[in-house]
Amino acid sequence: MAQWTESAKAEWRTYSQRLKESLLGSEADAAEVEEDLRRHVDEEIHAAGLTVVDGAWLRQALNRMGDLASPDLEDGVPSVPSGQARKRHLGLLITGVLWPLITILFEYVTRLCTGTLFDPLPSLWHGVLLAWLPIGNFFAWVWLCGDEKPMPRWIAFSITFNLGTSIAYTLLFAPLLPIGFVLILMYGLGLLALTPLATLVAGIFLWHGCKLKLKGLALHRSFSWYGILVAWVVLLALEAPDLSTRIGLGMADSNVASTRAKGVRWLRAVGVRDTMLRACYERPRRIFNPSGWLASSGNRLTQEDARRIFYQVTGEPFNAQPPPQLYTRQGRWNPLDEEFTWEFDDALGGTAVAGRVRGLRMTESRMDSRVETAAATSYTEWTMEFRNDADRAREARAHLQLPHGGVVSRLTLWVNGEEREAAFDARQKTRKAYQKIAVERRRDPVLVTTSGPDQVLVQCFPVPPDGGSMKIRLGITAPLGMQDAIQGRLRLPAILERNYNMREGLKHSIWIESRSLLTGDTGMFRSGTLEEGDHTLQAQLLDTDLHRSASTIHVRRPEATARVWTRALEPGQVVTQEITPIKASGMEALVVVVDGSKAMAPQLEAVRGAMGAFAPIRKLEVLIASDYPELLNAEGQPRSLSLQEALGLLKEIPAQGGQDNTHALTLAWDRAMALGARHVLWIHGPQPVQSGSMEPLLQRMERTRGRIQMLGCAVVTGPNRILEALDGGHFQRMPAYQDLKAELEAWMQRARGEEVEYTFQRNRLPLKEAKNLEDATMVSRHIERLWAVEEVQRRRAAGATEQAVRLASAHQLVTPVTGAVVLETLEQFEEMGLSPVSAATVPGIPEPHTLFLWMFAFMVLALRHWWMRSRSLSGDLHG
Repeated sequence: MAQWTESAKAEWRTYSQRLKESLLGSEADAAEVEEDLRRHVDEEIHAAGLTVVDGAWLRQALNRMGDLASPDLEDGVPSVPSGQARKRHLGLLITGVLWPLITILFEYVTRLCTGTLFDPLPSLWHGVLLAWLPIGNFFAWVWLCGDEKPMPRWIAFSITFNLGTSIAYTLLFAPLLPIGFVLILMYGLGLLALTPLATLVAGIFLWHGCKLKLKGLALHRSFSWYGILVAWVVLLALEAPDLSTRIGLGMADSNVASTRAKGVRWLRAVGVRDTMLRACYERPRRIFNPSGWLASSGNRLTQEDARRIFYQVTGEPFNAQPPPQLYTRQGRWNPLDEEFTWEFDDALGGTAVAGRVRGLRMTESRMDSRVETAAATSYTEWTMEFRNDADRAREARAHLQLPHGGVVSRLTLWVNGEEREAAFDARQKTRKAYQKIAVERRRDPVLVTTSGPDQVLVQCFPVPPDGGSMKIRLGITAPLGMQDAIQGRLRLPAILERNYNMREGLKHSIWIESRSLLTGDTGMFRSGTLEEGDHTLQAQLLDTDLHRSASTIHVRRPEATARVWTRALEPGQVVTQEITPIKASGMEALVVVVDGSKAMAPQLEAVRGAMGAFAPIRKLEVLIASDYPELLNAEGQPRSLSLQEALGLLKEIPAQGGQDNTHALTLAWDRAMALGARHVLWIHGPQPVQSGSMEPLLQRMERTRGRIQMLGCAVVTGPNRILEALDGGHFQRMPAYQDLKAELEAWMQRARGEEVEYTFQRNRLPLKEAKNLEDATMVSRHIERLWAVEEVQRRRAAGATEQAVRLASAHQLVTPVTGAVVLETLEQFEEMGLSPVSAATVPGIPEPHTLFLWMFAFMVLALRHWWMRSRSLSGDLHG
């Protein structure tokens, strides 16, 4: 046995001391490690045939075995591994470091996985976690290929931590592994899906190689599981907000009412808004995400359900928000975007506006209005232009709010720079033509149909891809809102809901003209006059400005022209109009429904102040649509409150979420019948989803035959599915010409008979039966169009639907029974059994010189009529 010199013994004691210090806090036994090293040293001495061991030889032997006195790490930077070791472990460098690094960078730039499956980088911390995979594996690889023997604890932990991350993502991508192997042949894209598995295999070999090098001393089994578990805990913590939201969505979509209510409350408390919005665009059979997988209950959430829940939780329509950002600006993966995500427009050709689509926007908007003060009417032409920057054709859809009592009386589409007028016919017939020509053949139609009182749905398809544009024009005839015989008011049309974006900074260009004085909010409109004597108002208004009561235009008629007339479309007939003051007999009972949705929260104080006007009513009941227990009866339905109770609760209980008002309106109708009330007043915000059935309310409206009238007061404008279902029913919309309190007080004064209400009386009769026309003013045919709208409603209510269709089609009007559609060619019109109207019969905004010609023609016709009537009266006297 070899003898050790004093220098060798001192060298060994120094080395042993450093070894024990390096193993402090680890699970390795220092004595066992020292004994193992001593055995290796003895084997070296025996192999060398030494009889005496000095300090120099022992130091060299310990250096060859990984002496702590000769670290390969300087200032935390790993040294370059030896060439032989690098070659031996090159596969681990490629699969455990380079492959995941390239995949992470590729996903960050292109968002391919995000657009097709799920977002692996939803937050900064997810990015840090995945970035540590190649970084941590690289440090471990450097140590494995180097000469250093004791492993730093953080490297050992990193190896096992990355193993836990790789296992989790491999399980997430497991359903795609077969597809990944197939897609390897397609530009190598399959390698991306195989990255988690490859990283996991590399991590296992890296872990095993380090165990062999350390001979089980530093990578103890329990420590390995510890790192894996920590990785899983971190992943669960990062997914917790999204996971809790997905769980809440599943509860809110339950078939059990109590579970649905719990789910909505859960989402209001902890739900992530972006996750709920993303669910509104996901296609359940194709979109895949970790939280959705963990929270799946077997009944996948549909887009329609997600949109309903989004409103119930936030109180806002989902399409009022920009769509989720899934893609880079380059749009490099458009084919996959179109197929698998919200890029696919599944509402094409339908009756819903649905979600916004990428690439489509409104680029131009102008409104030209002419107010005919003698007839107390307005005619507005709204010209819109859309641009599509996507690589597939898009359909532009929007719900428009018309002026009170307004009707679409013209529809134009520009085809190759030429104006094409619409065909007006039965609603189903025009929709069928649009779906066949637009959706199936992808030609150039535009369709307009009603979607509730004073609302229309506009659809145009296809807006050509790659920068293509589409230009349309709507003509809208509407009466003025008369304060008295001289003062009138007008609100311009506005967009309630749309599936396209607005060009940045887009403003609607407004031009209004009249022979009489026009006034408007000086902060919005600027007034002027033309050389011909016309008064004008001009403005550049944002979309939100059109919804403000400050956008009301006031018209002063120069004199009280109470009676006007025009020649009717039917030969030998005239249409007369009179502005008649009517005084109500008084209101003894009223039922009020207040929407308790979150959108109403900023206006509830104004609602409370306005409801003070109801105090004089003897029989008054208030229902508040809310999910608060204080406002519900035993059956979970809204309960009736007195005025004082309602005012108190509206002050104490804040509005939240989105409340379905259907049940409250149905109960209010029953209470109105019990109280003998003639009106149900509904003070509401948007109702973008309809959770309850409308049939009970519609049945009550039909069976009471108009004895009860529902009046809607929209405090906050927006899409309203309840109004769409009430299209043509016993419902009136209260126009917002002023603030809520003033509007309700004015309505109460009229309803109680304290003030007169000025209404229009329109009639069509034979010319020979018309009396005193020489004392009336001859006006344009807009009053006949408004008469036709009223007559269509009467005939429809009487069950004469075919007669109503013929009348509305003849007068070129969009009503609940008719629509307007523009097709590209005359052959397409003939194929669908439609006839476009002549350009000579459509209304228009005359140029100033044309206006004078019209005025001259009216004067000639009036003088001729007076002269003929004088001759007839003279002949009768002589006879």
